[in-house]
This record gives sequence, structure tokens and C-alpha cells, in this order.
Amino acid sequence: MLGADELAALNVHLEAVISERGEPLGYNSRLDVLRRLRQVLRWAYLRKYVPVDLADDVPAPRGMAPVRHPVELEALARLLAAARQGETAGRDVALVALLAGTGVRCEEAAALRVKDVTLYADGSGYVALPVTKLDEPRTVALDGATGALLRPWLDTVGDPDAPLFPSRNGRGSRPLSPAGAYKLVVRLAEAAGVRAQIRGAHDLRRMFATLWMRKLPGAGY
Repeated sequence: MLGADELAALNVHLEAVISERGEPLGYNSRLDVLRRLRQVLRWAYLRKYVPVDLADDVPAPRGMAPVRHPVELEALARLLAAARQGETAGRDVALVALLAGTGVRCEEAAALRVKDVTLYADGSGYVALPVTKLDEPRTVALDGATGALLRPWLDTVGDPDAPLFPSRNGRGSRPLSPAGAYKLVVRLAEAAGVRAQIRGAHDLRRMFATLWMRKLPGAGY
């Protein structure tokens, strides 16, 4: 029977789970799992599917939420410099620019086709996202600095129906997976020596939300 002891055991189990990115679940991920479980148990009790309300027995995740600081422009510049050194430099620079310049998620970027990006003469434009977290297509704007970093790659790929970010096999291959995009950012951050600031792609999303939107809108790279 499910009870407080079993819920405590689940809390310990979550600490040993390895995500698809090859890393243990972070504090916030474990917090979200337990929060959702608490909601389900409360719902089940209120609907009389279970006789006992176990929601309050769901424990809090052990540990503390990590302290996150916005990615500084210098770290982003070093990340882009590292992206320019690899065999897939054009793709890698474009991916970093899109993640940092728009705040899109890895799964959103990985689903893009070349035809989803529209650039104007001044480098600005927009990206039509066919895949989003809420399963509702949306459009994000591109500033001139982001568009300038995307344009060389768009000109290289050419085929409008091709994946915007293909896998390592090159043009015309299958798209880079969301996990692949995440791991690419991690590898570049390690190569650039900025892993302390950029733990993963979500830090670029956080940078966009804090630095670009609140402090330096339109400042460019």
C-alpha cells in the first residue's frame, strides 16, 4: 500500500535517476516531479478514487535549489568563439545564437526547418516555431545581431525543407535531437572554459530573459 514510507523511498530514488542528458536529475526537476505527484494524489482523494489524502505525505526534495546567475556577455562571446572552432562551426554558431538571442528551448530549436526562419535585409526577422512546450505554434523575433549570426548558416544549408540544425552527419541528414543540442552547448561551454556560468542550454534561455529583456535589449553580441 502506498504511504509515507513509500513516498520517502521515491524521493531517494529520484536522486539516483539519470536523465536523457546523462546527468542526475537536478533539484528543480525533482521538485517538479514531487509537486505533480502531490497534485495527482490530492485530485484522486477529492474525486474519491482513493480513501486517504496522501498529498501532504509527499516529501520535499532533499538538498537546495542551485543559485543561478545570469550569463555574462563575456561568457557568451567565449562560447561563440568555441563554436567557431569545430567541424560544424556554422551550425554550432547558429544554434548558440538562436538559443541566446531568442530564449527558445532545445526541443523547439531542434524541430526547426530552414523555411521556419525569415530574415530581412538588416538581419532582423522572425522564427516560426512548429513545436513548443504548450503544443501551440508561436513566433519569436530575431534582432539584427542574432540574424547576422544565422544568415551564413542559412545560406549554406539552402534547402528550405532541410533541418535547420542537422545532426553531425552534415547537410540533408536527420535533425539534431534536443538532447544533442543540449550536449553540444555543454561541450562548447567546457571548451570555452565557461562551464561554471553555462551549465546547459537553459542558462542561455535564462540569460535572454534577464540580460537581454531587462538590462540590455538590442545591445547585440
